Amino acid sequence: MDFMRYPEEDHAQDLYKDLTEKFVNRTPPIIYSIKGAGVHWGFYVKSGCKICSIECFDKFGSPEYFISFGKNSKRVATGRTSSKLDTINAVDDWIKGDELSILYKKFSFIDRSKRDVIKIYKELVTTDSSLSKLVKIERCFSDYQLWFKSDDRAVYIGYNHQNKILDASCRGDNALLFKLKTQDRKSLAKLLKRWLCDRALPSQIQTEFPWVEMGNLADFYEKGNLFEGEVLESWNSIENFYESNRICLGNELTDLMIKFIKSMRQEGYDRYLRAGQSVYYLNLSRSRKHGYLGSYISFWGEYDSFHGYNGYKEIQCLRVTYSVECKTVEEFEEDEIILTPRIRNLLHQLAKQPIN
Repeated sequence: MDFMRYPEEDHAQDLYKDLTEKFVNRTPPIIYSIKGAGVHWGFYVKSGCKICSIECFDKFGSPEYFISFGKNSKRVATGRTSSKLDTINAVDDWIKGDELSILYKKFSFIDRSKRDVIKIYKELVTTDSSLSKLVKIERCFSDYQLWFKSDDRAVYIGYNHQNKILDASCRGDNALLFKLKTQDRKSLAKLLKRWLCDRALPSQIQTEFPWVEMGNLADFYEKGNLFEGEVLESWNSIENFYESNRICLGNELTDLMIKFIKSMRQEGYDRYLRAGQSVYYLNLSRSRKHGYLGSYISFWGEYDSFHGYNGYKEIQCLRVTYSVECKTVEEFEEDEIILTPRIRNLLHQLAKQPIN
């Protein structure tokens, strides 16, 4: 039987060949091995307390390498590069004994995300030292994230290494309120101070920094009714969800579910109940965030049509389940996907529940 050979294996074998030639006859001897199957290929190199593991990927027909640098069984740095020469030289220098500070000077790809984050942090704090107490540098897999946090407010700073643009996402009560992109560190530091230290309102931020892109929730946050804004957004999202799944659900069922959703919105339930989905179930709850804590109602719609002896026939079904603390309290079926008095009664009950 012929097995398919993936380009990741070719990239790994090619790199392994060059590394083997470089490490031959080294004293003390260097331990190295290659292992893989399918698209997952990599190898490790070890000498004394130093170790490197290299994973090989295929990126649009060209190789890419992800390297982990370890010492005394602990990973101390990572790097991703498409350069085979840089990969070989970085591994060789680490195995030969160079410290991380030396590798940083030679290879910009090593801990690039971490070094970018630290550099940006220093630039912003240099502009306004009061920000130093608010910084949070968090690791996310092999990347690092820069946050500034104060009580219920936070700002995440993203960074594009190529164009040097900072992408700031400003949050309140865990909701995204406004964002901006800039290369101006001083202006961003001023905005951070106004938002986090001075606790300026979104409308004040908009006036002082007119290039800021305000989100739909900013006004709700300022007026103290963020929950209403979030649930309104959730209903917009659920309509988009069904619209984007027409191929899977079919036009007829999609139209019926969207019409059903709109009928509930027309009666104002989109101000009190959060809308979400699980597979193709429509779920309504009083949860502050996504997830169904406490009470919730789920709807499952079905539609079919066929030509029988009596002509063309359509069949609709709407399964309704009302659950409290993950226990089913009421369950029934309607023979049409419409807002019935029985469903309306459940919605009234759910709307009276406390926000979780």
